Amino acid sequence: MERIQENIGIVPEIDILIEVGKFLADEGWNITFISVPKGNGINQEKDRQKLWEEFERNGIYLKSQMFRDDGPDIVAKKEDGTILKIECKGIGDVKPSTWRNNVDRLVASAVSYYESPKSHIGLAIPIGPYMDLISKRVPQALREAINMWLFIYDYENCAVYHHKPFETFDWAVDETRS
Repeated sequence: MERIQENIGIVPEIDILIEVGKFLADEGWNITFISVPKGNGINQEKDRQKLWEEFERNGIYLKSQMFRDDGPDIVAKKEDGTILKIECKGIGDVKPSTWRNNVDRLVASAVSYYESPKSHIGLAIPIGPYMDLISKRVPQALREAINMWLFIYDYENCAVYHHKPFETFDWAVDETRS
């Protein structure tokens, strides 16, 4: 896999949100809140329906009051009370010069959800250029200090890879994991 793929195409944020949500549910997390992406060219109602159907197809049942218009894209809770707040970022039809700005906004949003040493935050991104930028702009020491998880969406294989705060983030995804 190339370190930066300049022609990866569009990876919709809703796809990342859906796959990370399914991954979390498989790992024993309960989805408590979802914020469906909005913005230019996004049909929020269509995306909400897509998310609803994909989650139900995978045994994840949402209630309408779980949807939020702002805040973290995903809020999930473990049985032990651990809460994880995740910010997702897809890749639109933008120039590479925009990628750094997108990563800066992604990180700033996620960091704003940090509440205490017991809170957990996360970034969810597709395989591609954001990975290299995050590995450069979010040092391991910071990830450990603020309990930042990384979720990497492999859009070609519909898989999610995760890195807990104390796990080294290596941009080269291990192809043997799923």
